Amino acid sequence: MIIKHSYEDNALKDLNRTLSVVENMFRGSIDFKQNTFNVLYISSLIISPYVKYKGIRLLDRIKHICSIDPRKIICLIRTTAPSYFPGGRGKHNRTSMRKLQQKAVDYLRDKCYVIVYDPSKPVCAFLNHAKFVIYYHIYHDIHNTASAVYTIKYYGSTNFTSSGLAYIWDLKGRKIGNYEEYVVTRCTKSGLNKGDIFYLKEVEELIRYKSKLYTDPSFLINYLDMHLRYLKYILHDSQQAISGTPLGLLLKTYLKLSITYSQFLALLDEIPGKRITWKIQNQLFEILEPMDPFIIEMITPTITDETKDQHIKELELKEFEMIAQELELNDKELRENILEFIKIIKTTDELLRRDYLRYISNIKDYFDEKEKDFYIMIREYGSKHAEKLESLLRTYY
Repeated sequence: MIIKHSYEDNALKDLNRTLSVVENMFRGSIDFKQNTFNVLYISSLIISPYVKYKGIRLLDRIKHICSIDPRKIICLIRTTAPSYFPGGRGKHNRTSMRKLQQKAVDYLRDKCYVIVYDPSKPVCAFLNHAKFVIYYHIYHDIHNTASAVYTIKYYGSTNFTSSGLAYIWDLKGRKIGNYEEYVVTRCTKSGLNKGDIFYLKEVEELIRYKSKLYTDPSFLINYLDMHLRYLKYILHDSQQAISGTPLGLLLKTYLKLSITYSQFLALLDEIPGKRITWKIQNQLFEILEPMDPFIIEMITPTITDETKDQHIKELELKEFEMIAQELELNDKELRENILEFIKIIKTTDELLRRDYLRYISNIKDYFDEKEKDFYIMIREYGSKHAEKLESLLRTYY
């Protein structure tokens, strides 16, 4: 493990060096016409569009690598949905955390598979806290069996920001940055181990999912319908919890509704048709801004026992009640907050049904320019990417 102190830029140097190795190995395999396949898997909680090393933006380096030969590389980016973060009003919106995260996502989403929402089940994952860059340079034979694998992995606590990777200067010329830790490993081996298979299988599943969202209207309809059915369940459950309930259950219901609203805003960041989804999001933002995700993360108690017996439920409600009392939250204001979220979730359901669901069969007509470019890429290479990965992994099952 390497420590990055507040006044150092070693994390930025090592990350830039990692991307240089990726580019050189990938370009070399193209020049020498080697049988290789490449996977670049990147994850960060937040991504700044302005991080540079020696005048070159990291995002430009990533995008350039993806453009060398799109047939032979998969670039998967996982990060937090921009809508999770606070958005400022008026002129303050231009420098809001939401706007900055959106700029980074927008810059990459035409050439990379960008994932901002966990597809496993509705309202499951919360924030994308994982921070890593993993690169696989896989040599394979004519039967698509991996004969040699070069990996380079960069992982730790550092976000893709200037203070996370390096530092910023204050007015007195002092270096101000984050205290972080990270690790860089490089390895050449004859095949894939269990860890490699885990990551590569995840990449395969996510790029198939992302491609289906854009190319298979029936998949998109079923995916959205699954979420809308979940909304009905949440609304029914929450409306029952309003009257005559203990303080702990009120706080739990309030937080559950807050998470649900944030997740559906994130869903709108993920699904295709930005000319519609951004319009819906803006309508919702005008009515109610989502709760700061870090507040939700800090306020929720930890109940780790997975059993569903009554004792666990009672223990959980006691924890929520204690938190509500410590924060001086009362029944009246929690009920008011719950009613506010019920109203906005009903509005979310109505807008998705009225302004999105009925246009899915022609969703391509509502792509923005970035989506049009991404659609061209996945139509040409999406299935080939997934099939190549599946073929390489098949020998390990």
